[in-house]
Amino acid sequence: MDPTNVPNRAIAEVPARPASGGEGVDLIAESWGVGMGTYQLGNFPFHPSLDAGFAEWNGKFRDTLRRAENKWGIESPTPAEMAARLAGSEDIFAAGLKGPMYSVNFVTSHDGFTMKDLVSYNHKVNDQPYPYGPTDGGEEQNISWDHSEPGDTVAERESRQRQGARNFMAMTLLAYGGVPMLAAGDEVLRSQNGNNNAYRIDSIGNYFPWPKKATTLTEAIAVVDKNPFFTTVKNLIAFRKAHDSFRPLRYATGRDADGNGLRDLSWYQANGRSAEDRDLPDSEKGYMSDAWTGFLGMRIDAEEHGEKGIRSIYVAYNWSHRSIRMKLPPAALGKNWYWQGDTDARFEKTGNFMAPGHETTIESQVPEYESLYPMKGRSVAIFVEK
Repeated sequence: MDPTNVPNRAIAEVPARPASGGEGVDLIAESWGVGMGTYQLGNFPFHPSLDAGFAEWNGKFRDTLRRAENKWGIESPTPAEMAARLAGSEDIFAAGLKGPMYSVNFVTSHDGFTMKDLVSYNHKVNDQPYPYGPTDGGEEQNISWDHSEPGDTVAERESRQRQGARNFMAMTLLAYGGVPMLAAGDEVLRSQNGNNNAYRIDSIGNYFPWPKKATTLTEAIAVVDKNPFFTTVKNLIAFRKAHDSFRPLRYATGRDADGNGLRDLSWYQANGRSAEDRDLPDSEKGYMSDAWTGFLGMRIDAEEHGEKGIRSIYVAYNWSHRSIRMKLPPAALGKNWYWQGDTDARFEKTGNFMAPGHETTIESQVPEYESLYPMKGRSVAIFVEK
């Protein structure tokens, strides 16, 4: 380890904030460069003696989520890929002795498509006239999709686009490992009209989209606050903040004193059975490596993380186009599953997610529920066990 290079000196001299918290400066690297060998994701330094190092923008998290949402059947990720990203990308960061909090999870950033445009355009549109163009440059491979289907009405397509954006928000904010990063404006579906390299344009194409009729900041905030998508994002953030389970300092792997796997994080199939080979008979192994399944359930043991009042949190992601009848994993003796939210369009008017602590019975939200939860294609649902 070269103590004279800039990243190592920064950790030692700034000083950096320890992974366990406290005072210090948060060091974050965008692991990107021009030329062969310059993409160094996972290789920025960490100093064990200081319990500090560089967190890194996790481009593999970004691309896995984009492929799931926008390239089903074409570049679909396997459940194993999805699990690796949601669990903090141990395969990327652990070799450098980093924990899951060093993964900065994001889908969009300061450049490239906004989240709205990521689900609204198949290709960049940078050669358009002012105020959204023209500009040169911009990534050609955006892993984007306009969410259109044959015979669509405009309303149907726009509804699917909003649902796609809700899925991106949900999976970014509900990943078990890592720190979520949101691009300003995505919480209100800001658009750059398809331009993915608009940084040079000093116009409304790059400004935050304040409500046009608002004359004061107070009025503008009041209007934004009534936006259902904004409500969705607020409730997701509040849910994450309310649960320490989403801030693990170690990876959910390894063995306990009896040689058993640590079970603070478990993965499930849509039939309610484990998705992990170690729990399956030989005839059922291989679920996690099948790119055509398009479903993964993530169960977080909240009690294991010291939470009171709830037993576990279950996040189900159906990134296939198929609607399914999902079976929740068995609840513990004396416990039941409660509905926290669902990204599907049928819940859009109420903001899709309940505020933390206000979860409700599944039947009150989905009257047809009878042990199998009707989960629409390309949707995320959250439940709590208590």
